[in-house]
Amino acid sequence: MNTELSKRAVACKGWRWMPGMAYLHRGFTYRIGSVVGSSYDDECIPDLDDPATLGCLLHIVREAWGDRTIVVSWSGVCWVCDIHSNAGGSEAEALVAALEAAP
Repeated sequence: MNTELSKRAVACKGWRWMPGMAYLHRGFTYRIGSVVGSSYDDECIPDLDDPATLGCLLHIVREAWGDRTIVVSWSGVCWVCDIHSNAGGSEAEALVAALEAAP
């Protein structure tokens, strides 16, 4: 797992924790059942290799851009998020770049 990418995601102004996400905390992986206030500390990072967490990240990107039609696809060379052509070596990288560029 790319912990730096996870930290970049959490640092975005549009970031939020969502039910169903997996996260790592002090070497253990957990799944969020519900989100209560700001109960997740700075040591919690999302597991962007987890499919449910990746789906939540896509939802967060769509919210941040106000566009429910945003998609991520493989271009044959890299992953591309269709909003402002944010690209990355993985689907998660493309989504984090899109979240970082969100207005």
